[in-house]
Amino acid sequence: MTCTHESFSGSVEVGRIIDKSPIEFVAEVTIHCDECKLPFTFDENHFAVSADRLRLRYKLKPATTVASNGKLR
Repeated sequence: MTCTHESFSGSVEVGRIIDKSPIEFVAEVTIHCDECKLPFTFDENHFAVSADRLRLRYKLKPATTVASNGKLR
């Protein structure tokens, strides 16, 4: 049976870029299906930032294909 991807988990890691002045920050986000553990990919062409700039919304899709370098996409 195919997974319907109804439950998710994710992680966010925040890094500091200290060789810039002022110091800059970067967030690394990963998301996967809790049921089948399949990672999800981000669609870099479909995202939005809330009006208060506190939330980021990205279109996601299950990683279903493997690139020639062996990575999921």
